[in-house]
Amino acid sequence: KTKIGDKFTINWNGKIYNYLVREVKIVEPTEISVLNPTDSSQVTLITCTPLFSTKQRLVVIGKLL
Repeated sequence: KTKIGDKFTINWNGKIYNYLVREVKIVEPTEISVLNPTDSSQVTLITCTPLFSTKQRLVVIGKLL
């Protein structure tokens, strides 16, 4: 249910990072380019889709605020 414009927080190693969702997409499991390094500070969240299936991957990219 995550959509572009949503905000979320990650608490990691004692620090809080705030992100804004800038992209949501579905890719094939073989599409590994979503793991490539970037020039900007961002986070890439990946999960299987549809639910309880390994058919595709849901990719959510967040921009550091």
